[in-house]
Amino acid sequence: MVFMLFFYYFCRAKKLPMKKIVLLLLTILLNVAFTIPAKPLQQTHNPTNEIDDPPSGKALVLKNACTLCHHPEKRIVGPSFNTIAVKYQGNSTKIFEFLEGKSNPIVEPEAYQYMEPVIKHLDKLTKREKEAIAKYISRFTISN
Repeated sequence: MVFMLFFYYFCRAKKLPMKKIVLLLLTILLNVAFTIPAKPLQQTHNPTNEIDDPPSGKALVLKNACTLCHHPEKRIVGPSFNTIAVKYQGNSTKIFEFLEGKSNPIVEPEAYQYMEPVIKHLDKLTKREKEAIAKYISRFTISN
């Protein structure tokens, strides 16, 4: 808390706009949150479910804190899932390539510097999990 107050006053002294201060603080908080190791869940091994059960995109979005910045229908810090899906024309492959770091952002590329540390956090996810997230986000164009 003391660090955030210090950081806030430091940024105000440098005359940074409030939007940049909030984005920088959010980036710092997300980096700290994702560097703290989580306790592994104790699960029983069930080999039949490993192949049959695809990961849920919605569950992965919630688990990886995507909803701190993104909302299905409205802008929070980052663009809504609907905006992302429309810009990518519902193409989950293009969204997946972005999540993999193989393509540049087409939604608000000027704000990528704030999202880059969060995207790097997704490196720990499997290809299948990133595909599930991409498919989940791409479906938001169907409802509109």
